[in-house]
Amino acid sequence: MAVAYGHAASASGIGTSLSFAHDATGDNILLVAFAVRDDTGTATVTATYNGVSMTSAGLKRHTISDLDLYTFYLANPSSGSNTVSVGSATTASNLVGLSISLSGSAGTIGTVDIQEFLIGITDFSVNVTLGANDMLVGFGTVFGGLGALAVTVGTERVEKTDGDNHVASGLTNTGTGSTPGTWSRSSSPAVAIGIPVNVATGGGAVAVVPTLLTLGVG
Repeated sequence: MAVAYGHAASASGIGTSLSFAHDATGDNILLVAFAVRDDTGTATVTATYNGVSMTSAGLKRHTISDLDLYTFYLANPSSGSNTVSVGSATTASNLVGLSISLSGSAGTIGTVDIQEFLIGITDFSVNVTLGANDMLVGFGTVFGGLGALAVTVGTERVEKTDGDNHVASGLTNTGTGSTPGTWSRSSSPAVAIGIPVNVATGGGAVAVVPTLLTLGVG
């Protein structure tokens, strides 16, 4: 048995909240990423699915830009098409939301790794631990007019760009040994979060995978 991709959705907007529909039929874990451009600093952000609160999987504010990335997860989400709602305590000039749901998981995640791109740095990798048949879910966001993202290794599942070139992208890879996911991008501030999703049964031997998510100039 392995973790398998199910459904994805996305939306963008401006303000303090963002809502969009996600179909989780047949899936047993939901992951959401919320990219924010916010001049006031890291905000308090919450997420729900069908009114049920989601658990934070990790967040990062870029060191030199007003770029934040928040991630959440929920085990056993309500079946069918329901609403993902994300709320920010402060008004953001750009909001981008992505959601990915998976089947075959234990409803749990492993240790999350969070990295950032500084301007002029061409690539970096996240380091996470995967068991056999676990799956990596990677979310990335970049800022600025040169910020296009493209998955070149692995499978791009969902990508969303708003009117200010604030881009977010989701990527999944099944893990046994080395399963690199490479994103090409332009040289502008970026943040990435890698989330290992645990398989429901028979996870197999655990392997440390040093290059699960690598970003570089396309």
